[in-house]
Amino acid sequence: MAKQAKQPVNDLVLVLFSLLLAFLVWAIVRQQEILTQTILVPIDYRNLPPYVELDPSEPFTPTQIPVSFSFPKGEERMVGSAEFRLRIDLADMGTRVGSTERYTEYVVRVTRENLKAPDKLSFVEYRSEPEVTFRARLRVARATVVPRLGPEPPAEGYRIETDAIRAEPSEIDVAVDLFHYELAQRETIEIPTEEISVAGARTSLRRVAGLLYNTSDGVYPMPSNPTSTVTVFVPIPEIEVERSFPKVPIRYKPIKRRIGATLSPEFASITVSGPVSQLDRMSSATILLTPRPNEFLDEETAGESFETLIDASFDGIDPELRDRLRATIEPRFVRVRFYAKEPETPIETPTPSLEPEPTPLPVVRRDDRSTTRLLTPPVIVPARTPQPTPSPSPNSPAPRRTPVSIPEPTLRPAAVSPADTPTSP
Repeated sequence: MAKQAKQPVNDLVLVLFSLLLAFLVWAIVRQQEILTQTILVPIDYRNLPPYVELDPSEPFTPTQIPVSFSFPKGEERMVGSAEFRLRIDLADMGTRVGSTERYTEYVVRVTRENLKAPDKLSFVEYRSEPEVTFRARLRVARATVVPRLGPEPPAEGYRIETDAIRAEPSEIDVAVDLFHYELAQRETIEIPTEEISVAGARTSLRRVAGLLYNTSDGVYPMPSNPTSTVTVFVPIPEIEVERSFPKVPIRYKPIKRRIGATLSPEFASITVSGPVSQLDRMSSATILLTPRPNEFLDEETAGESFETLIDASFDGIDPELRDRLRATIEPRFVRVRFYAKEPETPIETPTPSLEPEPTPLPVVRRDDRSTTRLLTPPVIVPARTPQPTPSPSPNSPAPRRTPVSIPEPTLRPAAVSPADTPTSP
């Protein structure tokens, strides 16, 4: 009887064990069953440069993409509540978009690394479009280059023509964010240069300076062809002064020999402004005022007179600085009157004489012993009658002896008294 009572219990345990085993087998089989589900996965465009703009229209820039996932059947609830993302890194779009402002199509390949799925989801595979096509463009604005100068001034006597400072090129293209792109439609965007030193300069400067882009403010160099330097021209002329020169003569010399000219007025006043170093060299003697040539002056007809402007020219001025001189002449006009000159009287030239030249007298020199020596042989000349010499009175003082100078020989023979004739020893 006892054995019969235990048999139903064993059968029940066996049945329960079989059911449990079948459930486990069913569960294992169920877990191995693969399901496939298509999901619209949002596209996350990441690391987009601020100066790159995606086409906002949906057909050209998709915001989601259908993806078919294959996963175990037991994870279907997880798939329904999970967040899927397709990440597209656009960090290199700055160099890819180039310099065009038009929208251009670009293609990004979809990979397993780009697809973000829940970590607990063990999907087997996915199926989607192999690539994503979208459109993008570069935000480009026009900017003005602003040269910057150092704080130290040029040399004494020189100045900086601030209004004439220029950069080459003076305007450049820059990449900007949305704010500056809209701002450029109303205002001018400025790009400063590095500081240019003009300390002690005595001449105009031409320097290559780098550009300072304020990238933190949303202004960037062009990705494909950036402008990093410009050439800056800084004019540094001398300080200009003004000086007046009164009564400067007006000069004119007719070309024809028998024509003379009178000027009315003969003098004019001129006021010159220019570099101080050039005006320091200037005087009335270096200023040439002349009547302006015209067809009337070229004729130079006696009896006629013409009125013409007065021109000024300067001597001793550097040719490079001559154009910087500005002159004001008062009065502005001069009248030129032509007249006929009287014929010149020829000057008679004396005819040389055919008579022989007289023989020069000998040169007589006295030595320390008061004796006379002839340097050349004596020449006999006719004697003349000596004149009586008055006797001195007893009360008269003794005559003072004065040295006798021997005259130089002349072309005429001179009369010699017997007392002056030398005698032989």
